[in-house]
Amino acid sequence: MNVITGLPRSGSTLLCNILNQNPSFWATSTSILPQLCSVLVNNWSNSLEFKGELATDRDEAESRILRATRAFCDAWHERTDGRSIVFDKSRGWSHNILMLRKIYPESKVIVLVRDLRDVFASIEKQHRKNALLDEANDPSEKTLYKRADIMFSPQGIIGRPIEGLSDIIQRKLKTWVVRYEDLVRDPDKVTKGIYNYLEIDSYEHDFENIKNTATDPDAFYLYKFPHEGEGKIKKSEETWRDYIPEDIEKLIRERFEFFNRVFKIT
Repeated sequence: MNVITGLPRSGSTLLCNILNQNPSFWATSTSILPQLCSVLVNNWSNSLEFKGELATDRDEAESRILRATRAFCDAWHERTDGRSIVFDKSRGWSHNILMLRKIYPESKVIVLVRDLRDVFASIEKQHRKNALLDEANDPSEKTLYKRADIMFSPQGIIGRPIEGLSDIIQRKLKTWVVRYEDLVRDPDKVTKGIYNYLEIDSYEHDFENIKNTATDPDAFYLYKFPHEGEGKIKKSEETWRDYIPEDIEKLIRERFEFFNRVFKIT
């Protein structure tokens, strides 16, 4: 099993739709698997009964939980249509790469990143389209400044994956990084790079006729984070400047200088 993780609004669904053109691949919609595996790890790590088994025979106890977790993941993605190479897509994997490497040492990790200003602008754009759908309770949360503060916080929809990806960098864990800007500009080059990383023969993809195959229930998120997108891959003419004032842009750029430098975001 391989995984796709990274920032929101950075092309993970688009990449999954591209990969799913290959009849040997199955790239999922947003997956709950990393959370399920984390629950398993937490349960036996806090179990007095399991700690007793560790004390009796550590090697066997650890071997059993490894076999059980891998069997669970294998069964979760078991298919009968010939799609044997799985890509589990979830931002949750960015915080759980060590767990993944233990379960699947051979797993390939594809990380999607994007200019953080454009990530926020993409979310803000959709929010403005759906102004009658808003879960904010505090009036201040309706302002642009407070929305940016919440989203870029360590628990925010943008800040949380930033922390996960920063941890991957600091641990020097091997991944394959895909910049959204490169994906929409030259999808053929990016896709061939992924095949090279996977160490398998390339496939002739049709970038003029993308189909939605990795669908997500957008209504659950009040259509603030739509995942639709069919047809030809093309770059949006809009930029973050259409939605973000310069003072917020400066704060984003300065606060995440390390992240921007590592991923070559200018």
